[in-house]
Amino acid sequence: MYRYPDNPIITRQDIKSRHPALQDVSSVFNPGGVRHEGQFLLLLRVQNRARETFFVKALSEDGIHFSSSDLPVQILHLERCKHMIYHIYDARITADTAGFYQVFCAMDTDKGCFLGYFRSEDFDSLDFIGLASEPDTRNGVLLPGTDYRFERPNKHVGTDGVKTGSRIVCSKSRDMLHWQEVAEVFSGRPHYWDELIGSGLHHCSVKRAGCTSITVWPRTLAAPISIRPASLYKTERGPGLPWPVDAIMYWNPVKAMNLAAKCPM
Repeated sequence: MYRYPDNPIITRQDIKSRHPALQDVSSVFNPGGVRHEGQFLLLLRVQNRARETFFVKALSEDGIHFSSSDLPVQILHLERCKHMIYHIYDARITADTAGFYQVFCAMDTDKGCFLGYFRSEDFDSLDFIGLASEPDTRNGVLLPGTDYRFERPNKHVGTDGVKTGSRIVCSKSRDMLHWQEVAEVFSGRPHYWDELIGSGLHHCSVKRAGCTSITVWPRTLAAPISIRPASLYKTERGPGLPWPVDAIMYWNPVKAMNLAAKCPM
């Protein structure tokens, strides 16, 4: 694995939209990603200077050169949520065998941050099905072919009073809306580079195993960044888990930081 030398591949200047709220984009980041009809598809998180948040679809043949839609993704049926919604962001996408895509997003509401469950066929729109977590939960990624999900409980309170996450847990569901925690999968080490963590995108499958990423906010840097070392987990089912817990491994964090060009040596 090599870091692409001409990063970033998408900047805020690349967002050319007809939507009135996206005429002055301030940031583009934290996309969900999936292969869709032979192309690389990203569901970009885009914000304007009013801190309003939108999803914008971007497509690429080679995974490097992307063209973005000139209109944001429509989000349908939000009336199903009984809370006031402020922001919807940080999509995690998993394809299913029925031709749909299952998406979990963070939803900031007046009652806390929840995981919202959405479905889509083409990412021109997202169909909101319902809230799918307890309050203060983010970074939910469904493991393909299973009814298990990695997620990040936001129970860690920083010195600034903001809640964040220091653990990744595995939960199980029968309907994608009601989830029960099965086990802790990873936990950050206080005062070390991996103190604050969260489950990232599901990248690929290999023989009898899967590979996913872990978002890490290193506390050893003067300015925090987000990097994504990988983890490998076995897919054989153990008692209550889709893999033995001791089979989960971190990819070398120094290599991950080198890929991000931010190694705190």
